[in-house]
Amino acid sequence: MKKNSWVWGIILFVLIFIATAVVFQIYELGILPSHFFGALFGVVITAIITVFLLQGQTANEEEREKSVRVFERKQDVYENFLEHLRKIIHDGKISIATKDNNDASQGTNVGDLKDLIFHLGYMQMHTSEKTINGVLDGVARIIKLMNDFTQNSNADDKRALTIYYATLSGELFKLVALLKEDLYKQEHRPVSRAKMNAILKECDLFVGEEE
Repeated sequence: MKKNSWVWGIILFVLIFIATAVVFQIYELGILPSHFFGALFGVVITAIITVFLLQGQTANEEEREKSVRVFERKQDVYENFLEHLRKIIHDGKISIATKDNNDASQGTNVGDLKDLIFHLGYMQMHTSEKTINGVLDGVARIIKLMNDFTQNSNADDKRALTIYYATLSGELFKLVALLKEDLYKQEHRPVSRAKMNAILKECDLFVGEEE
Protein backbone atom coordinates (compact mmCIF):
# COMPACT_ATOMS: atom_id res chain seq x y z
CA MET A 1 0.00 0.00 0.00
CA LYS A 2 2.79 2.39 0.91
CA LYS A 3 4.56 1.64 -2.38
CA ASN A 4 1.52 2.86 -4.35
CA SER A 5 0.79 5.87 -2.14
CA TRP A 6 2.12 8.26 -4.77
CA VAL A 7 -0.36 6.84 -7.31
CA TRP A 8 -3.28 7.42 -4.97
CA GLY A 9 -1.90 10.88 -4.28
CA ILE A 10 -1.95 11.73 -7.99
CA ILE A 11 -5.52 10.41 -8.35
CA LEU A 12 -6.64 12.45 -5.34
CA PHE A 13 -4.97 15.57 -6.72
CA VAL A 14 -6.71 15.11 -10.09
CA LEU A 15 -10.11 14.68 -8.38
CA ILE A 16 -9.53 17.80 -6.27
CA PHE A 17 -8.51 19.72 -9.39
CA ILE A 18 -11.68 18.65 -11.25
CA ALA A 19 -13.92 19.42 -8.28
CA THR A 20 -12.33 22.84 -7.88
CA ALA A 21 -12.81 23.61 -11.58
CA VAL A 22 -16.53 22.72 -11.32
CA VAL A 23 -17.21 24.44 -7.99
CA PHE A 24 -15.58 27.71 -9.03
CA GLN A 25 -17.09 27.41 -12.53
CA ILE A 26 -13.72 27.54 -14.23
CA TYR A 27 -15.13 25.01 -16.65
CA GLU A 28 -18.74 24.15 -17.28
CA LEU A 29 -19.62 20.60 -16.29
CA GLY A 30 -20.83 19.77 -19.80
CA ILE A 31 -17.62 20.68 -21.55
CA LEU A 32 -15.31 19.43 -18.82
CA PRO A 33 -14.84 15.95 -20.37
CA SER A 34 -13.79 17.46 -23.71
CA HIS A 35 -11.28 19.74 -21.98
CA PHE A 36 -10.03 16.84 -19.88
CA PHE A 37 -9.50 14.54 -22.84
CA GLY A 38 -8.00 17.39 -24.84
CA ALA A 39 -5.46 17.99 -22.10
CA LEU A 40 -4.86 14.24 -21.78
CA PHE A 41 -4.29 13.98 -25.54
CA GLY A 42 -1.78 16.82 -25.32
CA VAL A 43 0.06 15.07 -22.50
CA VAL A 44 0.22 11.82 -24.49
CA ILE A 45 1.56 13.60 -27.58
CA THR A 46 4.15 15.43 -25.47
CA ALA A 47 5.21 12.16 -23.84
CA ILE A 48 5.61 10.44 -27.22
CA ILE A 49 7.69 13.32 -28.61
CA THR A 50 9.82 13.33 -25.44
CA VAL A 51 10.47 9.58 -25.79
CA PHE A 52 11.61 9.99 -29.41
CA LEU A 53 13.87 12.91 -28.47
CA LEU A 54 15.41 10.95 -25.59
CA GLN A 55 15.96 7.93 -27.84
CA GLY A 56 17.69 10.12 -30.44
CA GLN A 57 19.82 11.78 -27.78
CA THR A 58 20.80 8.40 -26.33
CA ALA A 59 21.71 7.07 -29.76
CA ASN A 60 23.84 10.16 -30.47
CA GLU A 61 25.62 9.84 -27.12
CA GLU A 62 26.31 6.14 -27.73
CA GLU A 63 27.66 6.90 -31.22
CA ARG A 64 29.83 9.72 -29.87
CA GLU A 65 31.18 7.48 -27.09
CA LYS A 66 31.92 4.77 -29.65
CA SER A 67 33.75 7.27 -31.86
CA VAL A 68 35.87 8.42 -28.90
CA ARG A 69 36.82 4.82 -28.04
CA VAL A 70 37.69 4.06 -31.67
CA PHE A 71 39.78 7.24 -31.89
CA GLU A 72 41.71 6.41 -28.72
CA ARG A 73 42.30 2.84 -29.90
CA LYS A 74 43.57 4.07 -33.27
CA GLN A 75 45.94 6.42 -31.48
CA ASP A 76 47.36 3.53 -29.45
CA VAL A 77 47.72 1.28 -32.51
CA TYR A 78 49.43 3.98 -34.57
CA GLU A 79 51.80 4.97 -31.77
CA ASN A 80 52.72 1.34 -31.09
CA PHE A 81 53.40 0.83 -34.79
CA LEU A 82 55.66 3.89 -34.96
CA GLU A 83 57.48 2.77 -31.82
CA HIS A 84 58.13 -0.66 -33.33
CA LEU A 85 59.29 0.97 -36.57
CA ARG A 86 61.63 3.16 -34.51
CA LYS A 87 63.24 0.06 -33.01
CA ILE A 88 63.73 -1.47 -36.45
CA ILE A 89 65.31 1.72 -37.80
CA HIS A 90 67.48 2.01 -34.69
CA ASP A 91 68.78 -1.54 -35.25
CA GLY A 92 69.41 -0.72 -38.91
CA LYS A 93 67.88 -4.00 -40.06
CA ILE A 94 64.84 -6.18 -39.73
CA SER A 95 65.43 -9.64 -38.34
CA ILE A 96 63.55 -12.81 -39.21
CA ALA A 97 62.93 -15.34 -36.44
CA THR A 98 63.74 -18.95 -37.38
CA LYS A 99 64.00 -22.19 -35.48
CA ASP A 100 67.69 -21.47 -34.95
CA ASN A 101 67.43 -17.89 -33.69
CA ASN A 102 63.94 -17.76 -32.18
CA ASP A 103 65.30 -17.39 -28.67
CA ALA A 104 65.19 -14.52 -26.22
CA SER A 105 68.95 -14.78 -25.73
CA GLN A 106 69.50 -13.74 -29.34
CA GLY A 107 68.50 -10.16 -28.60
CA THR A 108 65.47 -7.90 -28.64
CA ASN A 109 65.32 -7.64 -32.41
CA VAL A 110 64.71 -11.36 -33.02
CA GLY A 111 61.44 -11.74 -34.89
CA ASP A 112 61.08 -8.09 -35.92
CA LEU A 113 59.33 -9.17 -39.11
CA LYS A 114 56.74 -11.19 -37.20
CA ASP A 115 56.04 -8.29 -34.87
CA LEU A 116 55.84 -5.89 -37.81
CA ILE A 117 53.30 -8.12 -39.57
CA PHE A 118 51.11 -8.18 -36.47
CA HIS A 119 51.36 -4.40 -36.04
CA LEU A 120 50.28 -3.96 -39.65
CA GLY A 121 47.42 -6.38 -39.01
CA TYR A 122 46.25 -4.28 -36.04
CA MET A 123 46.41 -1.18 -38.20
CA GLN A 124 44.32 -2.81 -40.93
CA MET A 125 41.55 -3.36 -38.36
CA HIS A 126 41.30 0.37 -37.68
CA THR A 127 42.14 2.14 -40.91
CA SER A 128 41.03 2.41 -44.51
CA GLU A 129 42.37 0.43 -47.43
CA LYS A 130 44.00 3.57 -48.84
CA THR A 131 45.85 4.27 -45.59
CA ILE A 132 47.08 0.72 -44.98
CA ASN A 133 48.31 0.46 -48.58
CA GLY A 134 50.17 3.75 -48.14
CA VAL A 135 51.71 2.46 -44.91
CA LEU A 136 52.78 -0.80 -46.55
CA ASP A 137 54.42 1.08 -49.42
CA GLY A 138 56.20 3.41 -46.98
CA VAL A 139 57.48 0.57 -44.80
CA ALA A 140 58.74 -1.28 -47.88
CA ARG A 141 60.66 1.81 -49.01
CA ILE A 142 62.18 2.30 -45.55
CA ILE A 143 63.34 -1.34 -45.32
CA LYS A 144 64.81 -1.16 -48.84
CA LEU A 145 66.58 2.09 -47.94
CA MET A 146 68.11 0.50 -44.82
CA ASN A 147 69.21 -2.59 -46.71
CA ASP A 148 70.77 -0.57 -49.55
CA PHE A 149 72.63 1.67 -47.11
CA THR A 150 73.92 -1.28 -45.07
CA GLN A 151 75.11 -3.19 -48.12
CA ASN A 152 76.45 -0.42 -50.34
CA SER A 153 77.55 2.53 -48.19
CA ASN A 154 80.54 3.44 -46.10
CA ALA A 155 79.53 4.56 -42.60
CA ASP A 156 82.21 7.29 -42.76
CA ASP A 157 80.91 8.73 -46.03
CA LYS A 158 79.18 11.95 -44.94
CA ARG A 159 77.41 12.43 -48.24
CA ALA A 160 76.03 8.89 -48.14
CA LEU A 161 74.92 9.46 -44.55
CA THR A 162 73.29 12.75 -45.52
CA ILE A 163 71.33 11.17 -48.36
CA TYR A 164 70.37 8.24 -46.13
CA TYR A 165 69.08 10.32 -43.22
CA ALA A 166 67.37 12.86 -45.47
CA THR A 167 65.58 10.13 -47.43
CA LEU A 168 64.76 8.15 -44.28
CA SER A 169 63.29 11.17 -42.53
CA GLY A 170 61.30 12.02 -45.65
CA GLU A 171 59.75 8.55 -45.78
CA LEU A 172 59.03 8.57 -42.06
CA PHE A 173 57.37 12.00 -42.19
CA LYS A 174 55.20 10.80 -45.09
CA LEU A 175 54.06 7.88 -42.95
CA VAL A 176 53.27 10.14 -40.00
CA ALA A 177 51.38 12.58 -42.24
CA LEU A 178 49.35 9.69 -43.68
CA LEU A 179 48.43 8.39 -40.23
CA LYS A 180 47.65 11.88 -38.92
CA GLU A 181 45.38 12.58 -41.88
CA ASP A 182 43.51 9.32 -41.26
CA LEU A 183 43.27 9.98 -37.51
CA TYR A 184 42.19 13.63 -37.54
CA LYS A 185 40.47 13.69 -40.97
CA GLN A 186 42.47 16.74 -42.00
CA GLU A 187 44.96 17.07 -44.81
CA HIS A 188 48.49 17.26 -43.45
CA ARG A 189 51.70 17.88 -45.35
CA PRO A 190 54.91 16.09 -44.32
CA VAL A 191 57.84 18.08 -42.96
CA SER A 192 59.71 19.57 -45.91
CA ARG A 193 63.06 18.19 -47.05
CA ALA A 194 64.60 21.66 -46.66
CA LYS A 195 63.75 21.80 -42.95
CA MET A 196 65.29 18.39 -42.40
CA ASN A 197 68.40 19.40 -44.31
CA ALA A 198 68.80 22.35 -41.95
CA ILE A 199 68.89 19.91 -39.02
CA LEU A 200 71.38 17.66 -40.82
CA LYS A 201 73.57 20.65 -41.52
CA GLU A 202 73.69 21.48 -37.81
CA CYS A 203 74.69 17.86 -37.20
CA ASP A 204 77.60 18.32 -39.63
CA LEU A 205 76.07 15.86 -42.08
CA PHE A 206 74.79 18.09 -44.85
CA VAL A 207 77.23 18.19 -47.79
CA GLY A 208 76.63 20.37 -50.83
CA GLU A 209 73.23 20.94 -52.42
CA GLU A 210 70.33 18.55 -52.20
CA GLU A 211 70.24 16.11 -55.10
